Amino acid sequence: MSEVGILSRRNQRLEHGYPTPSRERDAIIDQALPALEERHLYSRGGFGAWRYEVSNQDYSMTKGEEMIERLVNGQPERTLNQPDLVNGRYNRSPYPEWR
Repeated sequence: MSEVGILSRRNQRLEHGYPTPSRERDAIIDQALPALEERHLYSRGGFGAWRYEVSNQDYSMTKGEEMIERLVNGQPERTLNQPDLVNGRYNRSPYPEWR
């Protein structure tokens, strides 16, 4: 049996390897997401919408569900657009208005 060595190697230093929000983030998101949606691109998931305060696995799934509810039934995307609201209360269903 022969050993396989390293075939290629690349080293590149990145100034910012992890996205960090800035004070201008919300204004940029408010322009970027509609521009993407005009092209039928819906950037959600973990860091897809750049709202790190609602980017864990639970929120990622919820954002996907809410995106579908928005497209199919016209429901608002609260997790994406109101992170302080969803982080500030326990939602069993996920919103009382949907019961």
